Amino acid sequence: MNKIVIESLKIGDVPVIIMAGQGAENLATVFFLHSFTSDKNQGLSLGYALSSKNMAMVSFDAPLHGERFDGRIVDVWSDKNWYIYPGASKLDGIFMMFQVIEGISADFSSLVRALEGDPRLDLSRLGLLGYSMGGFAAYHVITHSERVKAAVAIAASPSYLSKWQDQIDEAMKIEDAKEAIFKFKKETAQREDFIARLDPRAMVESFAPGPLLIINGDMDEKTPKRYSMELYESLSPLYDECPERLKIHLYSGVHHELKSEMITEAVDWFSAWL
Repeated sequence: MNKIVIESLKIGDVPVIIMAGQGAENLATVFFLHSFTSDKNQGLSLGYALSSKNMAMVSFDAPLHGERFDGRIVDVWSDKNWYIYPGASKLDGIFMMFQVIEGISADFSSLVRALEGDPRLDLSRLGLLGYSMGGFAAYHVITHSERVKAAVAIAASPSYLSKWQDQIDEAMKIEDAKEAIFKFKKETAQREDFIARLDPRAMVESFAPGPLLIINGDMDEKTPKRYSMELYESLSPLYDECPERLKIHLYSGVHHELKSEMITEAVDWFSAWL
């Protein structure tokens, strides 16, 4: 295998890593979308695995993350007084995640345009892998961009509004959070409206019959497997003539984590479909 080159650069204000074999050209390319509080380096193991299969990887820092960090993604889980819910409710953090996702989707489109013409990358064979927040974002991207030819979503769901409403239900069990939800009823409604507008669930069917691999840990407490199972069941009829293009894998005994086995399975998926 040729030497793997890791290039770090900025495209506009977005910090990016591109990984590809030295001297390689016209490679199928996979964009990696990282999790909340992580950064573009979370995709390095994927980049090495893709490069070994003669593919390229592009990973970038989401808004407020990595080189774009300003402290908010950490402070949001605390009880600092400029957030409207108690930190234990996790509501401010979940809402900020959806705000970041909107930015990720916009950054993806900008980066694809900017990288057109890069001799290393064949963007007509474009894959997308997202983990956790990145997986949530991946669903938004595939419903708003026709460029993605194959996708993998790990520990994620396209049902943004359901995720928010489930978190509201959990927060209502905490007295301080319950009081804040009623006190800031207008703000809570505004946040729900924003999430509802962003929610891609009703449009995910538009990606069919594009190759989609759905991965979840069956013990995942942050993104329960039921989200993935419900999605798979609703999409299955759209893949009746090509069932091999839709797959779900629930990893036994696995919580909310990105396992090396998941990376291997994703790379095999992209090898088959890009």
